[in-house]
Amino acid sequence: MRYITISSLPSIRFAHSYQAPSYVRRLHQDNRPIEILYVTKGYLDMTYGEEHYVANEGDILCILYESDPHMFCAGFHSHRTVGFSIDYTMSDVDTPGALLLPEVTHASPQSEECLRLMLEISRFYSLHPEETLQCSGLFLQLLCEVSNINRSAAALNKEYLYVKRAKKYVYDRISVPIHQRDVAAHLGITPEYLCAIFKKSEGIPLMRFVNTAKLTSIRSLMEKEGLTLAQASLLYGYADPNYVSRLYKQYFHINITDAVQRYPYTHHDRYKIQLPSKP
Repeated sequence: MRYITISSLPSIRFAHSYQAPSYVRRLHQDNRPIEILYVTKGYLDMTYGEEHYVANEGDILCILYESDPHMFCAGFHSHRTVGFSIDYTMSDVDTPGALLLPEVTHASPQSEECLRLMLEISRFYSLHPEETLQCSGLFLQLLCEVSNINRSAAALNKEYLYVKRAKKYVYDRISVPIHQRDVAAHLGITPEYLCAIFKKSEGIPLMRFVNTAKLTSIRSLMEKEGLTLAQASLLYGYADPNYVSRLYKQYFHINITDAVQRYPYTHHDRYKIQLPSKP
């Protein structure tokens, strides 16, 4: 989990809405900003280095500019977002006064209050851009609301520890075939229980997460290393490149070769792909 401790008054940088037939955005490290993004239509794929997240309609993204995240959507997409400069410290350990702000907060009845606060920030900022104190207070309320949603979820559902270990297992063995039964055996739980808690926590089934992580890495290798689809697929445990092509189209709604050509991101240092050992 990701805990944030605020140590300064936030200062607004932007507040707006966005919609388009597709969406590609690359963020670069900046002076301690925190951006809250609410997906109003469609979805967003977000990559932090080798970490991958999916935000669907109604989900909230908490974006820190620590690792130059990359966001992508091949279909129609709209969102509302607010960004503030603010001093903070980040930790994996909970401390008094810390806010629980993971990368993705999944949609819940409480999410509507977050959207209301974001709309209020945008309205006040557009009417009174020189009076930033009101916006700062609303943003702190927004962060607390997002944190409360996640703390409530964590209190009701402690299975996230299993999910965290499952994700580590996947990343540690990303270059070999991975089966749900193997992950469950490693955790000491049943495959059915693992499937249920993983989907509840992440919003997607475990094997979709596994395949998405592999597909993202395959695409990155094709761009950065100039490998063919067959070569890159084999390095991540897929013997059939045609299956990989179909799976990528199913998940991302675009052909993988078209994605490589139309949305390249290999020339950015943050995408340093470590080649897995050959089988």
